[in-house]
Amino acid sequence: MVLTDQLGFRLLFRAVSLAGSHSQSGLSPLEEPSRGIRLRRWGQCVGLLFVLASAVLAASFWDEKPPEQWSLQEARRLLIDSPWAKFMTVRLNWEGGVPRGPTTWKELGIPGSGPAGGGSPRALSTESPVGGLGAPRRTYPHEARVILRWVSARPLRYAEQIESRRRQAAAGSQPASGPTFGAEEQRDYVLELVGLPAIVAHRGTSWVEAELARTTVFRTKRRPLIRPEAVETEIRGLYLAIRFRVSREERITLEDEFIECSGETSLFRFQHRFDLRKMVWRGELEL
Repeated sequence: MVLTDQLGFRLLFRAVSLAGSHSQSGLSPLEEPSRGIRLRRWGQCVGLLFVLASAVLAASFWDEKPPEQWSLQEARRLLIDSPWAKFMTVRLNWEGGVPRGPTTWKELGIPGSGPAGGGSPRALSTESPVGGLGAPRRTYPHEARVILRWVSARPLRYAEQIESRRRQAAAGSQPASGPTFGAEEQRDYVLELVGLPAIVAHRGTSWVEAELARTTVFRTKRRPLIRPEAVETEIRGLYLAIRFRVSREERITLEDEFIECSGETSLFRFQHRFDLRKMVWRGELEL
């Protein structure tokens, strides 16, 4: 059971009071406990403070509030930094030779790519997709800051609905109704890798899919090898979004303890381990 902030801080105050009472007891030297006993008491108080502080800080908004009450900032946090979503740095290997340097979207020539909203071609940029963490460059990047996230998990599906409404409002279109928080069960577990620069797909998105379908594996404590049923690549402006689908017939449970994923092409490699025990929401594992 997660401590509420009010209860947690009350307990913290009580622990501090107890600690102070040991140092200001007013006992004479003959009545005062020995130094060893006093040190043990202080150690117990400090330990209690640490445990209570950890419990208070561990309380997460997704455990304390229903999705209807999540703010846009909270939804974004779920999508980029939560038990279901993690930042990673992926090294890009151009040793095999880079493609002829495209300077515009027209020269890039990837189907489906182009500046958002149409218009004339513009210079290729490798700016970060996660909030302006890098300046535009005209050379091929040596690394990419990406997000690896389980978009099939209910908390992230709800967060995506909140983010979608924000985009619709920014575009001047008002949704007919609010987010639907009774989202149906997903047929597959879906892991998304987003943030690789689109130039990684200079041989075509089908090449990226084929390479990753051949090399990507999932592992848990009980199962050393799970293969994705499908790999799907989408170009979103300047970046790639790659989705790996694993059948729910694999029935991953808390007994698996963790799920590790890894995959590679000749240009990049990724690997990460998720702690399933931290991915419990409303009493159920969400994946």
